[in-house]
Amino acid sequence: MSVQELIDLLSDCDPDAEALLAHQPGWPLEFTVLGVNDAGDDYQPWRDRDNVDCQEGREPELNDAVYLVATEGHPQVEPYAPRSCWDSARQQS
Repeated sequence: MSVQELIDLLSDCDPDAEALLAHQPGWPLEFTVLGVNDAGDDYQPWRDRDNVDCQEGREPELNDAVYLVATEGHPQVEPYAPRSCWDSARQQS
């Protein structure tokens, strides 16, 4: 999904609603969005290559991604997102 597609989808949402990130539908956790990171702002390719599994053969290009950065904790006492998030997600057509 491009940044413009995400902006278009968000344009119909309540601008005062809390932004949450739902992750992994099999065990649906939710996180508060901490911020946004443009890969070009702090580009350090494969900095932790020895510490994590990186996709072989794909070197990211400068400015090829924007990351929605989640907090380390969950926004509420209940850390789970509704399973219906994945079924009812609005997608760019």
